[in-house]
Amino acid sequence: MNNSKINQHIVLSILPTRYQSDLTQDLETYTLLSFRFYKLFYLFKKLRKLSLSDNLVIKTWGHAAAFISKFSRLFLTAPIIWGIHDSGPGNQKLVSLLVKLTRKISYYLPDSIICVSQATCDQYKKLGYDHKKFIYIANGLDSNRFHPNSQSYETRKLLGVPDSTAVIGLIYRYCIEKGVNIFIETMPEIFKELPNVKFVFCGSRMDSQNRKLIKKLRKHEIL
Repeated sequence: MNNSKINQHIVLSILPTRYQSDLTQDLETYTLLSFRFYKLFYLFKKLRKLSLSDNLVIKTWGHAAAFISKFSRLFLTAPIIWGIHDSGPGNQKLVSLLVKLTRKISYYLPDSIICVSQATCDQYKKLGYDHKKFIYIANGLDSNRFHPNSQSYETRKLLGVPDSTAVIGLIYRYCIEKGVNIFIETMPEIFKELPNVKFVFCGSRMDSQNRKLIKKLRKHEIL
């Protein structure tokens, strides 16, 4: 939820979030399932005030949040923008159910549906979402915040990787739908071209405790 006039963000998370407030200035984070009554009342009162002054935009992330945004219409009139960032429900039963529910309400609830890839837009149009609502905004990075610095060289030293060695990082939680298996299957081909290349896996369950990950790496003789 973004108050664009004063550039403040209020994050309402279903489950407790691991992210800290240093990601965005003036970030307020609330957890829906751990609310005390007085905090919930304070949040609704604040959102109501912002909504009446036309300074509130509700931006959702994922299918569960998109469905829950339907209930915000009971007390808010702010514009609603859905964010869809996956390539389809796949074999996930809960996601498939949420897709069926949000598909129907996509025709009257959100003002826009933002995707970060054209393939995602095309996929959800095929699934029956309102074609007119989709907006494609490509992924991007702020090069002023994310760039090589002295810390990256210290990390190389910590890992024992020379400056001349190519490093390829895979940075996300372990999830088949994110293409981790496809990435692993391409690693032997990369090794043929760059024998000294180093791969770094970073994210939840991207470690030696994940038996499925280790089994896949051993199958392709990477470990």
